[in-house]
Amino acid sequence: MIIHFTKREFKAMRDELSAYAFLALLRKLPMERGDAIFMIARRCDDLSYGAVRDWEKQGIPRKHAVVLADLAKEYGVKMYLHQFRPTRAIVHQWLMYCFEADKHLPPTKQLFKHWEMGLKTERVA
Repeated sequence: MIIHFTKREFKAMRDELSAYAFLALLRKLPMERGDAIFMIARRCDDLSYGAVRDWEKQGIPRKHAVVLADLAKEYGVKMYLHQFRPTRAIVHQWLMYCFEADKHLPPTKQLFKHWEMGLKTERVA
């Protein structure tokens, strides 16, 4: 069975996964949360503190994923590039997992909140 997902669903899932990776990195760095965000902001082209803090909800811009992977390696945190910049295959697997989990749930209880189409028959090819 082949299930089709929209480009917006792929983007929303990719953003969600990279946001989770960013939150995990903040938890694992051996410093206060605010200090970690400030340090990341300085390493990523001198971004503002608020811009980096927004990554918690919006996800990491692809161009900064390498910097974050290098930062994790520097501090001995076992996180890798594919976590900050999920591949198409990883995003598809998570969409499939959420699809199976969400198809019998009401919208308020679903794991993934960004479905564009119904979760029943119109997705199956």
